[in-house]
Amino acid sequence: MVGMIRKLDKHESELLVRWRLRANELAPFMGHLLFSLRFLSVDSSIVTTAAGMIESFTVVINFEGLSDIGMDLDDPDDGAFVLLHEAQHFLLNHHSRFQLIEHAPNQGKATIWNTAGDFEINVILQEIMHRKYEQFVYPDKYEFENRAGAEIYYRRLLEDQLASSSGGEGEQGSGSGEGDEQGSGSGEGDEQDEGIPGCGTASGESVDGHIARKITEYAESQYGRFSEQEVTDIIKESLSNGKQAGSLPGNTVDSILDSMTPKVNWKQALRNSVIAAGGRALGRELRDYRRPNRRIRVHTSKGKIFIPGHKSVKLNVAVVRDTSGSMDAGLLAQANAEIEGIIRDIGNARVKLTVFDCDAQVHQAQQVSQGTLSRLNDVRGRGGTNMMVGIEYALDRRKTNQAADVIIVVTDGYSPWSPKFISRTPIIVCLIPDSPDVPVSDFVRDNVPSWVRKVVEVRGL
Repeated sequence: MVGMIRKLDKHESELLVRWRLRANELAPFMGHLLFSLRFLSVDSSIVTTAAGMIESFTVVINFEGLSDIGMDLDDPDDGAFVLLHEAQHFLLNHHSRFQLIEHAPNQGKATIWNTAGDFEINVILQEIMHRKYEQFVYPDKYEFENRAGAEIYYRRLLEDQLASSSGGEGEQGSGSGEGDEQGSGSGEGDEQDEGIPGCGTASGESVDGHIARKITEYAESQYGRFSEQEVTDIIKESLSNGKQAGSLPGNTVDSILDSMTPKVNWKQALRNSVIAAGGRALGRELRDYRRPNRRIRVHTSKGKIFIPGHKSVKLNVAVVRDTSGSMDAGLLAQANAEIEGIIRDIGNARVKLTVFDCDAQVHQAQQVSQGTLSRLNDVRGRGGTNMMVGIEYALDRRKTNQAADVIIVVTDGYSPWSPKFISRTPIIVCLIPDSPDVPVSDFVRDNVPSWVRKVVEVRGL
């Protein structure tokens, strides 16, 4: 039997206005998300306190349940905590992150993941609000470190659960006997056996399908439907704002982006981009009188008539290598690996590759082949960053004495770019992330201008 699901009444709507305004003051980067979410009121048969429903981009609130666990509904800070907690389950993409680490989760593991997500959220909110709510769970309660990320908390909780399973506690709760089954409200996790467990599907919890469908149907009947792309855009905008404000830990942002970004074979993408960009050059042949056609010469007029031979044209690739101060040894190693990959994948016979070391100016240009890869270890620069200088240099035939068929810029992306730039030569930007196993941030990706032919992100496979 599905309990009461309804729109907020006048008093609840007034409370929500005050809570949302206070939440926006505390965490301005969350404002767009907070004012995009829809809210419904429910009773205790649906959820004990509050829950986020990813299917309908909705937060359902049990106002009476919040009051029962000691939250002062008239205190804007208490209400702001509830809203920020539930909204961050969406922002931190707990639903998808759980699917990445558990392909076939059971209810017990979903409960543990919910607790791990609450750890991650409540630590962030503690730093934002400069206070702890003792009725909620925090990692230090289990002697876990702060800012570790939900995935690490989840593994630690699983280890604790396995260690205690010999005592017959099973897979319910967090293994310590005090899971966070009520999402933003804590309490004794095992008490809630019916309805939506935890924070709802936004935290990765598996929920009763009938109830989830009812909430989704009701929310859409009252507020309309969000497309998946609209939801993604809202989350990414808030995520980008949160990272720039320094309110979200870097490892957490990386986990979120990884869960939102499809895995691609970047090596194949880069190789295909280079070949496509220089397609007209590959396979082309030029007449060459310095290497006359010997077969024709022998059989024509005793060698008095010279017929030119043909010379295959190599793809002339110019690589602008970012050697600015922001490119540390690790990033440069990744950059060199990409350059080596281009040569090995396409081959010396088809590619003539020149590397331009550039920070805020071009310091050197050197041709590199499979036999001279050691030249990549000679790095010049380490100053400011402006990849436009390197691009313009590579396009200037008076300086390079050769026309590039394609230009590849290998960089961490923290460079000023010209908003408008016209070049007949295709330009590919290869973005190097801060670590080889994490994606490039939205801020860096969005900073690359639209005139770039192709953007390839280096990703670990």
